[in-house]
Amino acid sequence: MKFCTTCGQQIQDAALLCRHCKHWVPSGSSPPIAPAPPYLAATFNGAQATSGLAIASLLLGILWIYWIGSIVGLVLGYLALREIRRNPHGMEGKGMATAGIILGWVAMATLLLAIAAGIFIWKTNQHPGAQETGPSRAGAAHIPALAHECGKYPTPAQNVSAPGHTRTLIPRPVEITN
Repeated sequence: MKFCTTCGQQIQDAALLCRHCKHWVPSGSSPPIAPAPPYLAATFNGAQATSGLAIASLLLGILWIYWIGSIVGLVLGYLALREIRRNPHGMEGKGMATAGIILGWVAMATLLLAIAAGIFIWKTNQHPGAQETGPSRAGAAHIPALAHECGKYPTPAQNVSAPGHTRTLIPRPVEITN
């Protein structure tokens, strides 16, 4: 009698194939070996599980959900990468976690741009008359003195602008007589 080199079970001397593990047995005598522990075969079945955190990160990164989903997707993506790094042979989903993180950061950049645009629009609409588009009161001094004497133009004290210019200040009604 001889022993199988793979499983360690006793088989006949003439056997070429082990009847227990179905592995080929080399010809000649083989020393007995201890059988493999049964728990090793039961623990690894060859299939790797996909990280649920990676799936959730990708899903929330795609959906955004008013940017709250993006923040949660970022957190779950980093947690999934940590989980996969700690168990590299038993966990899959690194690509999904990375995609969830990228989509989360894209959403955060979009949120920051939307906030900046909202503040800009709010500031410009808050004081629409703050910037004048025409000459100021000091700029009205360019009106020739001769035109005032002739009565063609009103005086600068009447708070109007030069011809062809507009002002955002409230104009007073001016009557010009020739």
